[in-house]
Amino acid sequence: MSLIDIDRAMRHVLAEPEDQDLVQDKLDAAEGAAMRYLNRRVFIDQAEMVSAKAGIPQMMQAAREANSAAVAAAHLVDEHRDRCILLEHARQALEDAWEEVDAVAYGILLNPEIVSACLLIVGHLYANREDVVVGALATELPLASMHLLTPYRARMGV
Repeated sequence: MSLIDIDRAMRHVLAEPEDQDLVQDKLDAAEGAAMRYLNRRVFIDQAEMVSAKAGIPQMMQAAREANSAAVAAAHLVDEHRDRCILLEHARQALEDAWEEVDAVAYGILLNPEIVSACLLIVGHLYANREDVVVGALATELPLASMHLLTPYRARMGV
């Protein structure tokens, strides 16, 4: 379920009613992209955020158990190269699980800046549905959505 109401997104991109499924796809992609950029989950209300954060210990336990099972299964493989590949997959799956735990732990409530950034991304995705521009001068525009999201970004790294 989207954080932002589909009707609001439809009005933002000035879409026709028959384009609602397309706009919904773009809205889902925009919200996902914003959360990946933020390295945080965005929640619509405090109760949802508290509930998600309460589930962190279970997420961590499930990640450990899945990793243990994957490592044990890898050690049953005789071929050294195959075993190493499976162990690397297990390591990567555990790392992905920890990133999801962190994203929930650093969760943030939906705010006007995040809404605006997502709508800007929806507008871009809706207006530019192809990878290339034919018959027009292409000009790169500054991504205002990133300027809106950056102050809320967690764990930006080096």
